[in-house]
Amino acid sequence: MAPEAKKADSKTFPVKLLKNYRPVGEFLIEDAEELREPTGDELAKVPAGSVIHLPIDEARAIVGKKIADRNDAIA
Repeated sequence: MAPEAKKADSKTFPVKLLKNYRPVGEFLIEDAEELREPTGDELAKVPAGSVIHLPIDEARAIVGKKIADRNDAIA
């Protein structure tokens, strides 16, 4: 069954992963300009290079630790 496309929540922030990462809470993955739920493998580890939408606090923390870069219009 294919994952459904989701709409970005205003409380999430897009980041591009520089390293493999396992998000702490819920997140969405940007795939071909659409957001989707993560697959089983992605729940365990999201590969570097992926664009994911995280809660703002988690996104701020991993950008500060150089695990990800901002992926918004002003980055």
